[in-house]
Amino acid sequence: MDDLLRLLPHGYPMRLVDRVVSVRPGIELEAVSVISAREPCYAAGIGPYPAVLLLEALIQTAALLWLADLEADGPAEVLLAAVRGARFGAAAQPGDVVRHQAVLRSATARRAILAGRTDLAQQRGGVPALEVREIVLARRAT
Repeated sequence: MDDLLRLLPHGYPMRLVDRVVSVRPGIELEAVSVISAREPCYAAGIGPYPAVLLLEALIQTAALLWLADLEADGPAEVLLAAVRGARFGAAAQPGDVVRHQAVLRSATARRAILAGRTDLAQQRGGVPALEVREIVLARRAT
């Protein structure tokens, strides 16, 4: 399943998804990210992991779910069109493993609407860190 990560154009340090855990094509995808104290965002010191990076990791998870179905259509650039209904919860810290889940609501070859959530993994009891009601992605052929 980790071969799905090649669908993202990002490399280190902007690919924020470390591993795909499960995928039900066209339905949902679950991935994890490991928060390390060596992340570039900690160059000035340790603190909570930036919430915007949790959001970016969830968007990358959503893009993986959509792109897994569209791979046969050839290379494409995925653009973020909108995020609606984002609610942040517990802050992630270095050492946390966060679990991202994206669910496909509707899709065409050119746009997708997804929902998602990010939880702090078992060592913190599966506490919600982020919930997004709607992620809208657009696709442009390259």
